[in-house]
Amino acid sequence: MYLYSSLVIVLSVFSAITLQNSPRKLHSVEGDVNIAFLYQNCENGSLDANRNSLIHSALWTVQRINYLELLSPLKLGLSIYQTCSELDFLETLFEIYKTDENYTLGIITTRKINKQIGKFARSLDLRIKSVKKEYESVIKASMMFLKKLGRDHEVTVMTTEEKSLEAFYGQSRRLRVCLKEFIVLQNTSFIDYNISETSTLVLFGTAFELDQILSNVRTEKLTNENTTIVLVPLDAISPNTLFDGSYVILPPRYHVIDEDFKDLTIFPTPVLFDIASPLLEYALETRNFIKSNCNDTIYKINCLRTETEIKKPFFVSDLKEMSRILNIEPLKELFFYEILYNNSNKVSSYNIFFENMTWYEENELNKTEDEFSGSICPNHLVIRKQNQEIDFKISSFGFRSESWIYAFLSLSLLGIILCIAILIFLLSSVIQRTIFEGNPVLTFLLLFSVVFLFCSVLPFSIEPTKSNTELLCTIKTLSVTLSYTAAFSLMLGRAIMLTNVNKEMGFMAHISGPVQAFLTLFIFGAQAALSLQVIGRCSVILSSVYFVYLMSYNIVILMFLLCLSPLMYKSQRNYREGKYFTVAIILVSTTWCVWLPSFVILDSCWREFVICFGLISTGGIILGAVFVPRTYLMTIAAERDKITSALPSLATGTSAVDIYRAHSQPIYDCVNVTAINAAAIARAGIVPNAPVMGLQQPDLYSCPALPEDLDFNLRCDSPTSTDKVTRF
Repeated sequence: MYLYSSLVIVLSVFSAITLQNSPRKLHSVEGDVNIAFLYQNCENGSLDANRNSLIHSALWTVQRINYLELLSPLKLGLSIYQTCSELDFLETLFEIYKTDENYTLGIITTRKINKQIGKFARSLDLRIKSVKKEYESVIKASMMFLKKLGRDHEVTVMTTEEKSLEAFYGQSRRLRVCLKEFIVLQNTSFIDYNISETSTLVLFGTAFELDQILSNVRTEKLTNENTTIVLVPLDAISPNTLFDGSYVILPPRYHVIDEDFKDLTIFPTPVLFDIASPLLEYALETRNFIKSNCNDTIYKINCLRTETEIKKPFFVSDLKEMSRILNIEPLKELFFYEILYNNSNKVSSYNIFFENMTWYEENELNKTEDEFSGSICPNHLVIRKQNQEIDFKISSFGFRSESWIYAFLSLSLLGIILCIAILIFLLSSVIQRTIFEGNPVLTFLLLFSVVFLFCSVLPFSIEPTKSNTELLCTIKTLSVTLSYTAAFSLMLGRAIMLTNVNKEMGFMAHISGPVQAFLTLFIFGAQAALSLQVIGRCSVILSSVYFVYLMSYNIVILMFLLCLSPLMYKSQRNYREGKYFTVAIILVSTTWCVWLPSFVILDSCWREFVICFGLISTGGIILGAVFVPRTYLMTIAAERDKITSALPSLATGTSAVDIYRAHSQPIYDCVNVTAINAAAIARAGIVPNAPVMGLQQPDLYSCPALPEDLDFNLRCDSPTSTDKVTRF
């Protein structure tokens, strides 16, 4: 601390003597509290495009903060300085400390903050933050560009930022871009790495560092037509040294040179969020501190001066969160990176919010855009830094890192848990010999098909490797097609039987179990035979519109179900399953009208997403629209039966219809329909014109319990009829 106190004294004397070397103040905005922005640049000329973009973005952000009253009741000010050397930077810090007319919330700088700068700033009670360069978006842009370009194999990355390794590795795994080597450069003036065998080279660093790399790297084999070089300047400045045929990824820059910065309309560029992040952090930290520690009677600036440190720092780094705070969400489509060919021709652009790539012109290298190459990467990655070489082994089995994968896995797990709960209820009811409406085998099979739909998401979450790529692709295709067919065939077989039962008899019409089973097996077997064609050429089918052709059989089944829906809607059989089937079919059809066109329209990177969406939504609809209400009705019916059986009988049924109406359980004996109708006429008191033999005995289904009959095997016969009802 004594050293830094001495440095403060020396700087005060030095600044008093050498006024000609005072910091250059570029611009300032008056406010109740102030933030100082120190831009590192040793050129004293006019503002260049990159520096102009950064300063314009800083001034617009401060204006926006004041307009939205994020720091109310205080107004935020901004002072912009230009510094060159580290001593110049320290002198500027001390100058800010001396002339602190308005309370300074903190310092923002484009310079890297080392330990000396940090300690000196703390000795002056000044908080300091660096401009937060957002690496994630530009790395995504570079990886997606290589994928669209078809250069997604044997990629070598050279960078001066070791912390970008994790982001590069994550994005390469997500987009299946094969990284061959990752080289961390400590000294860009001398490069002793053999990179001549690579097909794609990505250089990541500032413009000055990229110039040094390109000047010192061995380039005799990097300039051939089979090598692609992509330059990613972190400071948004185009390097001076470029190979012919190389690509540069840059944000849009504010080329209007305006020293006064009078026009402060927003200029959409990713650079805006680099400077907006620390500005918003200072503003929101101060607002939260004022709300917690300063009451209405205390002058807010005096309250801030009494507290030397903000105890609860606020971090803002998410792009969507910053756009929401600044209220610029409608302008999301305007924030993108540009990919330039030979630093002149615009080839494409990458939107940082929607993560999609737009091509400005058609070229031969863009022919792979609609093809999903699905590069299978080797199971190791070489990492080189200084004198170390690490052979990083990649696991042969692992889950993909996309966020939507874990979202769909969570939803599928939740659906499987609900299916297991319903299965436990059905099994316990069967064990207790509870009598259901209809055969429970169909319910079990349909429940297992829903579980199959949810489990079909799992193959899409596994990371493909060189050893399992063909097997995994085949499992994906077969699981999707067969899981849909399993559910649709069971529903179609049941729907056909429901629409063909005797409408006059309603509940007591018979549905043949074997006929329904063979019909279901035939529908499922046809799709199974069609799915055999995917073996050997799975990657071509799954990644193209041929997949829609493979799903055409399921589309036809779904159309049949839609046609049968009006005919079975009013069916009351089996806990009103006709009504619930109709609701499920309509919702599933709506879902299919969304995900199938999306599969064709969207880019190849979204196709697996929409497939998983179709699986989860279809399974969830069948589970929610069929099983949940039917399980509820089963529970209510079982409880009603218990209550009914416990009550004493008040009347004796005289016919099968009375017995059926008095009890909710199904009828198991053979019933003569003609006799039932005759008994109903007799009870109504209608006398027919001609005598009817069947009406001589109103109680057609009861035998007189005579004492002498108990010793004989008596059997009551009724006239034979072809119109019979059995158990359904």
